[in-house]
Parts: sequence; structure tokens; C-alpha cells
Amino acid sequence: MAQLHEPYDPSQDDRAQGFWGSGWPLIILSFLFGLWPLGVFLILRKLLTSPAGSAAKARARRPKQSAPARGSAPLAGTGFIVGGGILAGLFVGPWLSSLVDALLVGDWASAVSLGTLTGAGLVLLYVGLFRRKRSKLFRQYLALIGQRDSVSVSTLVSATGRSYKKVCDELQDMLDLGVLPMGYLDLAQGRLVLTSQGIADQPAPQPQPQPEAAEPDILSQIRQVSDAIADPAMRAKIDRIGMLTGKILDYRRQNPAKDAQLRSFLNYYLPTTLKILRAYVQLDQQGVEGSNISAAKARVEGMMDKVVEGFETQLDRLFQDQALDITSDVAVLEQMLDQDGLGQNGGLTLGG
Repeated sequence: MAQLHEPYDPSQDDRAQGFWGSGWPLIILSFLFGLWPLGVFLILRKLLTSPAGSAAKARARRPKQSAPARGSAPLAGTGFIVGGGILAGLFVGPWLSSLVDALLVGDWASAVSLGTLTGAGLVLLYVGLFRRKRSKLFRQYLALIGQRDSVSVSTLVSATGRSYKKVCDELQDMLDLGVLPMGYLDLAQGRLVLTSQGIADQPAPQPQPQPEAAEPDILSQIRQVSDAIADPAMRAKIDRIGMLTGKILDYRRQNPAKDAQLRSFLNYYLPTTLKILRAYVQLDQQGVEGSNISAAKARVEGMMDKVVEGFETQLDRLFQDQALDITSDVAVLEQMLDQDGLGQNGGLTLGG
């Protein structure tokens, strides 16, 4: 489903807010003054806050735009890098010292608390570096896409050297975060589409010509082939093929449910036979009995009996179910006649 996106809002980025407005000073002060539960709560709240939700609130306060311009992705993660670096730098020394004391004295409470704070700082530092790296990658994609309305995913794969799946995932992230103002990934076509038109309608399938429309033409072509051949035996076989084909097509018209049973016959055997017969006519009309022409004609003539037999078998199979029904009806009728004493004049009298 197509998703339209507003532009990525730089005001939601830590760098645009500035360090003092990002909330990190309050977090650091909470740890410095021993209020580490408050600091942990503030960190978790900051990490779990959805950038998409903040952006949505900001968009709700802005007037709607019909076609927002495609912007650049600001370098994100600055607040995480600064806050995590300060937090880890403040507590890594005391943690190492308390760790040594714990090993000597056995007091692990202080080491665990300081280790938690140091670990939190390192986690924030990692998150900040990850966001910074992702932001740089987004900038690269934006530079490659430019102002085009669509671009092939394979083109971006070649330009970035990344795998197809990674490129698709990263483009979807850009759409979800609003770095790309609008658009969707057309995975069927392998393209990133960046227009306000939404998903393009698939062209309506063109109706396929019904086989019935071509059936008279097929029978006419078989007759033309027969008329063009001078050999009476060959003409008789072709006429037999034409007669069987006509009966099969008549049966199909009266029993459309048998289409699946006739698929191979209509799509392969019949057109292939007609193709071979046309080639035979072309060879027969050359007026030259060279070795190649004679051998090819003999090969076709030799297979005609097998083709006639195949067409007869196909027609016979169409009536297999009907023959079984008739046989069952006859057997039931005979059984009823015998039970009622009507079989073989058993017990049947007139005027008595």
C-alpha cells in the first residue's frame, strides 16, 4: 500500500535542538547528584520516544502542503553521542576503581551501580554512532536519487555496493521516517516511486481471443492443405484428421467444462500437426525429389498413421465418462428387468 510522507523535520533531531535543549543535561545531573533512577527513567523515555510520533505531532501543527519538497537528512545522533560520551567518561574511572575494590574487599554494590551507569553511557554512545552512520547513508541515497520521481532499486544497489535487501530496507526506513517526503516501494517492478499520485493502477488485462473464433479457420487450413496434396493416400489421412478435429471442436463447444482435458490437444498437438503439414506441402510443391526433400516427406508420411490414431484416441477419451454412464445405466436396467421377471420373457404373458 502506498504511504505518503511529510518531509523529515530537522527540529526533531538532537543536533537541531542543541545539546542544552535535548534533555541530556537533566539526565547527566540526575546521575551526578545520585538520582540515578530518575536518570535511567529519562534515558529510557528518550530512547523509546518514537521519532515518527514526534514528527507527526509537528506535522499536525503545520499547514498541509500538497507536494512537500525533498530535503536533506540532518546528521542525527549528536545528543546521544555527547550524552553517552559524557556519561561513560564520568563513570568509567570510578567504576574501574570500585571494581578493583570489589575484587579485594568483596563490596560489589558500588561496582554494580557504577557499572550500570557506565554501560548506559556506552549504549547511548553506540546508539548515537549508529544514528550518525544511518544519517550519512540517507544523505548518500538522497544525493543519488536527486529530484527524480522514480529510480530503480538495482541502480541504487550498483551505486552503493549494498545488497538488494539492505537497500530496500533502508529506503523503507527513509519513507517511514519522512526523510523522503512521499512515495512507496514498488517491489513488483523493483522501483522507488516518489510522487504524490500513489500506487499506479495496473493496466486492465486485455481479453484473450476465444478459441472458438479460430476454430473455423483451423478447419479451413486443414482443407487447404489437403487440397494442395496430390498423393491420394496422404490426402485421405489429412481429411481424416480434419474430420476428427471438427468432431472434437464440436464436442468442446457443447461441453465447455472439458476445456482442461483438451488443453494439450488445442495448444500443442493440433497447431503442431498443422505446422508440419504446411511444411510438407511446401516440400511437395518444389518439384524436386532430392535426398533431403524425399527424406523429410517420407518422415511426415510415416508419422501420419500415428497422428490419425492419436486424434481418434483423443475423441474417444472425450466420451469415456459418457460411455461409463451408459454402461452403468444398461447394467441397472438389466438388473431391474431380471428382478421384476421381465428379462428374457421371464414370466411376461399377454392376455392371460
